[in-house]
Amino acid sequence: MECDKCGADAIHHAAYSGAHLCGEHLRQSVEKRVKRRIREDGLLDPDATPDDPDRWVIGLSGGKDSVALTRILDDVFGRDPRVEMLALTIHEGIEGYRDASLDACVELAADLSLRHEVVSYEEEFDVRMDDVVESDPENMAACAYCGVFRRDLLETYAAEFDADKLLTGHNLDDEAQTAMMNFLEGDVRQVAKHFDASLGPFDERGGTAEFVPRAKPLRDVPEKEIALYCHVRDLPTHMAECPHSEEAYRGEIQSTIHELEE
Repeated sequence: MECDKCGADAIHHAAYSGAHLCGEHLRQSVEKRVKRRIREDGLLDPDATPDDPDRWVIGLSGGKDSVALTRILDDVFGRDPRVEMLALTIHEGIEGYRDASLDACVELAADLSLRHEVVSYEEEFDVRMDDVVESDPENMAACAYCGVFRRDLLETYAAEFDADKLLTGHNLDDEAQTAMMNFLEGDVRQVAKHFDASLGPFDERGGTAEFVPRAKPLRDVPEKEIALYCHVRDLPTHMAECPHSEEAYRGEIQSTIHELEE
């Protein structure tokens, strides 16, 4: 199988377009879509200046998505004086999971000379996710607890940094899952809220004074392509899944979408 662009050995077949791509042209394809999303969403405030820069907090978990996002943002804006970036890593307290991904975060931030902060549930809430899952005080899936803790810390530290935007590594698969979850639950209000919170171009969103606006520059790129992108660029990435994630409703939706795709 040859790359449609250059004839080199292809590493990926994008079934949605029919394209066969080598590593270099896969990289270019991913970066082109991310840059287009940045432009179309108006991520960079047109009024930003070196004296009054646009301040961004990047949620950096050490997984493939957040690592790819951080690398691309640094490539595009790392030397732009109109942008000030901080990478924020949250340690949930999951034995044998977050410690390994934290190493990837530290390595990447050091490579990019990027400001990097680490906060933990234990320091902020005096809880560890492993203990919460074991006690399960509200009889909920682990992700239901973790999502609340994580969103609170992201919001708190983005506000503390006086951030203008909070950037996360959600990919196309993540967004498809969210859309299907909201649809199956009949939650029209959540669909609208999702647009204003993190999907619409910044000049078309409703009021977001109550929280730091979100952005998802990877949302046009399938999960598999982001994994290949990290491999092609040899980025420090922790690929393991959270040991508690199989309990989540999202996991059921993910399996359903994969079956439909096949």
